[in-house]
Amino acid sequence: MSAELQATCASLGYSDEDGHYQREPDCLESIKDLIRFLKRDDETCSIRRQLGSAAILQNDLIPILKLIGSNLVFLETVLRLLVNLTQPACLCFREQIPDDKLARQNLLEVESYLLDYKESFVDEVLFSILSTELGNLLQKEWSDREEEDRMLIERIVLLVRNVLLIPTDLEKEQRTDDDASIHDQILWSLHSGGFIDLLLYIASSDDERALALHVLEITSLIFMEQTPDQLASCGTSRPADDKAKDTKELELMLDKERHSRRASILKCGSRHSRFGGTFQMKDFKSISDRDFIFEGVFKMNLSKGKVGRRKAKNRRPIAEAEVVRRSTFVVRSMLKEFCVQFLENCYNPLMRVVKDALIRSKAQENDESYYFKVMTFIMHFNRKFEFKSALVGETLSITTFHYVTTQLIKYHELVLSDKKDAIIWSKRMHLALRAYNELLQCIMKMDQSDESSVRESSRVIKSNIFYTMEYRDLFLLLLKKYDVTKQSRQFLQDLLEANHVFVRMLELTCRADRHLVIQRKKRRIRRRRRKKKKETTMVEKDEGDNDYQHHHHYYYHYHIVAPSRASKVDGRASLGCHK
Repeated sequence: MSAELQATCASLGYSDEDGHYQREPDCLESIKDLIRFLKRDDETCSIRRQLGSAAILQNDLIPILKLIGSNLVFLETVLRLLVNLTQPACLCFREQIPDDKLARQNLLEVESYLLDYKESFVDEVLFSILSTELGNLLQKEWSDREEEDRMLIERIVLLVRNVLLIPTDLEKEQRTDDDASIHDQILWSLHSGGFIDLLLYIASSDDERALALHVLEITSLIFMEQTPDQLASCGTSRPADDKAKDTKELELMLDKERHSRRASILKCGSRHSRFGGTFQMKDFKSISDRDFIFEGVFKMNLSKGKVGRRKAKNRRPIAEAEVVRRSTFVVRSMLKEFCVQFLENCYNPLMRVVKDALIRSKAQENDESYYFKVMTFIMHFNRKFEFKSALVGETLSITTFHYVTTQLIKYHELVLSDKKDAIIWSKRMHLALRAYNELLQCIMKMDQSDESSVRESSRVIKSNIFYTMEYRDLFLLLLKKYDVTKQSRQFLQDLLEANHVFVRMLELTCRADRHLVIQRKKRRIRRRRRKKKKETTMVEKDEGDNDYQHHHHYYYHYHIVAPSRASKVDGRASLGCHK
């Protein structure tokens, strides 16, 4: 570390022999100096990397945050520094992965420090302090809040967002299913500290519309490693069919293992093999005309040692990096309860506010991705848990279908035109496709409802979808333009599933509806107009000339005389003309 930066960090405080942290008198000014240093950071993020190597956040900032209590000046200053240190690494490098080797190494170093920061936030006391301060600020009326109070609320929410946004390192954690990862431990700390309850209050309150996009992003990050099926089935007894299926699969695996062990014993034998040396393979020629010679009696692999042909970087299939795992039962039960409360109290008002912000372009870039994630997850959970169309009525509408379709077509055009960021647009298109697929699944679920009003709503939506050409041609367009270098195999699988659901719904509608109107293009037969040829005879022409000449009391009469041999001059024939 540089001398100036090291002196500033040393003046923050220290830990005594008992492990209690003691602040220095210049602690507040030192924190402000660190904020100024980060503002003057260069392109290599040298200040940020030095603070990460010194573990300032783990050793000083979090203990200071626990000591300050209700001192709002200290709290606001420390939160400013924490939000700056925990921001995503891509933002520090202009939202692009650098091509330079040294810059790439700096990026990886910053990401490694972020992973250490995330592990240090597994602290229930810390989140209880933040939740207490946030609750006190939210109790004030919106009109009575000052600008400092609003900034402090936003900084607390942003800090939680930044901590949850740090990616998970599977190789470093080495976690299995039914085990608590660092992300799960942070979720449990948020629940124990009371932040989850405040999040539900902010999402359902009309006075907190300014924080709607932040709440939506935090909600999508909470479900980052979960699946709706696992949460919906948590705490319920498994069906007998699933148990029988798992038992049958286990028996098949055990039988396969026994057969493979028996085959290996019969193949090798109990005695030591004395038949070493080389062997010939009949009817398989080598480079010469003789039979192929190989060593050993085990299975021969002709592809061993061969190196596959290397594909160009822009022609390789894109890798799928979606992390899905099963958390512990306690975490899944907590998340299931959160899903139920969010669905009953917050989903419709929150999605209404967020959609209005997206349509009016009040949101930032990529906010629609979190909108699609939350829509897909919550609607899938509602369909698997206890389907109630009224709880997701805000997104089960024609306007939502139109918005999702518009975004799909927009992303598709950007994938074709913007080749530099084609993979980024492809991932966003995949999110929009999943949301569209979930909308179709919910419409099909509404057809099976016992309530006539729900079935009538489904019929109205389907009549608008099936009679619009853009909805019918959407899947055909995406299937024809599928590119393995820009879109993943999971995208193709979701596309085929959504297409199957759409065609199945159309088939059932055509069978049930007798008054179905089929639009046909009527072909017009254009008759070609025959052009009348104007044929003028010599007689009519002469008559016209005679009329003209009689009208002027004089006319000329031309008489063509056949040329004679005598009138030829210089080999050219001349015509005799008489008046």
